[in-house]
Amino acid sequence: MVFLLGDVADKGVGAALYMALYRSLLRASLNNGMLMDDPSAKLIRAVKHTNDYVCATHEGALFATLFVAILDPESGQLVYLNAGHNPPLYLNSNRSELVHPSGPALGILAQQEFWTRDLVFGSGDLLFVYSDGLEDAKNKSGELFGQERLLTTMAGDGATASGIISAVDDFSGEAAQFDDLTLLCLKRI
Repeated sequence: MVFLLGDVADKGVGAALYMALYRSLLRASLNNGMLMDDPSAKLIRAVKHTNDYVCATHEGALFATLFVAILDPESGQLVYLNAGHNPPLYLNSNRSELVHPSGPALGILAQQEFWTRDLVFGSGDLLFVYSDGLEDAKNKSGELFGQERLLTTMAGDGATASGIISAVDDFSGEAAQFDDLTLLCLKRI
């Protein structure tokens, strides 16, 4: 099972077109490597190919951050690559930890090094992957929702996608939405 969340710098039609490009390249590269047994090698190959292609063919491209992972549902082995994306939060019964980047954002420099990390995703464990729009949500006073408030919400009773989005919406109130609010929650049952 492969899942990803990416975020392109900027807003509007141009950013959406670059996101479509990144997504298409990643999808094609991952599908092209489906026969590879090593999930780490598969992720690194796909991300390097995408990064190098964008850098070589789209001078001045908008960069993108990316979190991409492969989960083996039977063993719970989760192999991930975090290319400059916000650190997702991983929660299990023993601890919570931020999943830090394992490489730079895509589309800035060719021939970058990327690496993967892994964890065992146990029964009941949660992984929250999100765009910076959640942290950057503002209220009418201009105060940011912020990482600390977001992590507290994720680790608390609101640890569901709808609970987190509700907390951000309640905080923002009548303030105009500044950025996208994208959240991917994965729970192993």
